[in-house]
Formats: sequence, structure tokens, C-alpha cells
Amino acid sequence: MSLKFKQVLAALAAVLSIGIVIWCVYDLIAGYSREKPSILVTLAVFYAAAAGWAIHWLARKHREIRLSPQDKEAIVLEAMAARSGRITPDEAAADSGLPVEAVRDILHRLRRRGACELRATIAGDTVYVERTPVSEPVDAASVPR
Repeated sequence: MSLKFKQVLAALAAVLSIGIVIWCVYDLIAGYSREKPSILVTLAVFYAAAAGWAIHWLARKHREIRLSPQDKEAIVLEAMAARSGRITPDEAAADSGLPVEAVRDILHRLRRRGACELRATIAGDTVYVERTPVSEPVDAASVPR
């Protein structure tokens, strides 16, 4: 499915869900339906959640499309800096609001450019560590043991 089709489908789902929520609330207030109020409340909550999800998905896709590649890299680097220069792709995706695959691509590009290093933890997770330029050579005698 193309992205445009998914966006149209999500917008349609949001509009229909909001319509059903309005109908359920109106029917609860007016009392025209023979349905139990608990059924109408359940329908209203379910469709309100569906509308919220569709609107949230549309907003994320709109934000993702609107950002330039440089903006996306800056967002990922800010997320990395906020976590003391160490971040996993999943953490970066959660902090940035970008999809995990897009974040992985950005981190790989940053690694190729030398902005970060790829390391593995003992558990086998991948961690990207920000490279910082060394300003002064470290004297071996000054390093605590």
C-alpha cells in the first residue's frame, strides 16, 4: 500500500469514528435508542480511541515527511546527547518520534561520517556512542586505576 492511500484511509477512519462518537453521545443524551447505555458508552470509547490513533498516526507521518534529512539527524543527535552520548535505535526512535527504520538509517549514516561508533553490549544489543573530539592528549599517569 502506498503512503498516500494509508493517509487517506486513516483520515477516513478518523472522520467516521468521530461521527460514530457524536452519534453515541447524542443518543445517550436524547435517549432515542433501545440500546443499553453501557453499549453506547463502550462504542463511544472504542471509536474515540480509534479516532485518536488515526489522528496521531497522521500527525506523525506529516511531521516525518515535513522534516529534512538534516533536521532528522539533528533530532537523533539531540536524543543521543540527552542520553549521555549512548543510544540504541529503539531509544532514539522513542525519543525522536521517528520510525525505527528511519532512525537506523540515520544512525548508520552518522556512523559512516564518523559522528558516532557502533558498539555491542554483552547482551548483544547495538549501541551507538557519540564520538567527541579529543582536545588534549591524556597522560597515562593521570588516569585513575
